Amino acid sequence: MEIALIFMLAGSLALLAQLSVLVAGKLRLDRAAAFERRVRRAAEADIILLLADEADEPARRRFAAALPSDPRARAAVAALILDYLPRLRGSVRDGVRALFSEAGFAEDYRRMLASRRREDRRRAAGALGALGDVAAFGDIARLLRDDAPEVRLQALAALGALGSGDAVAPILGAFAAGLVPFGPAAMSLLRLGAPAAPHLQHALTDPSPRVRALAAQLLGHLEWLPAAPDLSSLLRDPAPDVRREAARSLAHFGLDESCEPLALAMEDADPRLRAAAARALGATGAPRAVPILRRALADADPDVALAAAAALDALGRDGRAALAAAADADPRAGACADPVRAAGPGDLPLGPFGRAAAREVLDRATLGALHVADPAEVTI
Repeated sequence: MEIALIFMLAGSLALLAQLSVLVAGKLRLDRAAAFERRVRRAAEADIILLLADEADEPARRRFAAALPSDPRARAAVAALILDYLPRLRGSVRDGVRALFSEAGFAEDYRRMLASRRREDRRRAAGALGALGDVAAFGDIARLLRDDAPEVRLQALAALGALGSGDAVAPILGAFAAGLVPFGPAAMSLLRLGAPAAPHLQHALTDPSPRVRALAAQLLGHLEWLPAAPDLSSLLRDPAPDVRREAARSLAHFGLDESCEPLALAMEDADPRLRAAAARALGATGAPRAVPILRRALADADPDVALAAAAALDALGRDGRAALAAAADADPRAGACADPVRAAGPGDLPLGPFGRAAAREVLDRATLGALHVADPAEVTI
């Protein structure tokens, strides 16, 4: 009985100790939050004056002279200015960025990139990305391999904000290693814009199929025409995902010279590649694509036949004439053609490529009436 009481007492003491630690931590957080609120209220008027003077050099000097010396207070003021930054434009934004360098805020954030606290590293990466601090590029890129996922994601966003094409290699490296997911990696690379395109074109030869597929997809969105020959070559890539993304990107370009490699892709065993190649042929506007697409109306896969019908419609008079002739000769071709012809060009204001994708969905009910099997996946 006494032993049981001793164990109960020990357990109660351990629980009290844990509760006291939690309460102490909560009090520390509350005090820190209250301190930050006080600092921010005190600095608000000075920041408004700074911005009213368009953050010119004299205004920046006055503001810097009034800064508190306490590191925690400085950090709170810096965070408050960062809150204003997305709403600033032109010379005022440039002046605020200069203030961060002149007042030492940028250097504070660079030191925080190496902090042992993951939240410090995350905040510092976000701040330096927002400031466009290219001097921190290397340190931010290294955070793509940080132990904390939230730090890696913030570093990814920061590199996209910095706008340097040199960010493509570390981003693709982290993506290939599985350290960052597809969506955020793609968005950061797209945010880099044209400076990323030559690096993405180089990545079309990367050993990783995931990297080649991502690079091929983004080059289409960026409409980087110099990559068209390389994308045509990727239509023969051993990885199906890479072949499909290459075809989809060629649809963004609409180049006549893509017809021959796309025609070969129409013979591929992968129906999703054939459907993507059909859409791309429709986007070329080339008369020589018409017979290729007319043959594709008889494809065993309904998505390919639907894509071919919409592509013929997008090719204009010759394509529509071929579609009408095929519909008269073959009921299955007619099932693909009728809804496409019924949806006038103005009904779906997405351009030929977008109309082709949307009409595939519209035609499903017609195909169902003919007892054509519904594929497991439709890739639009």
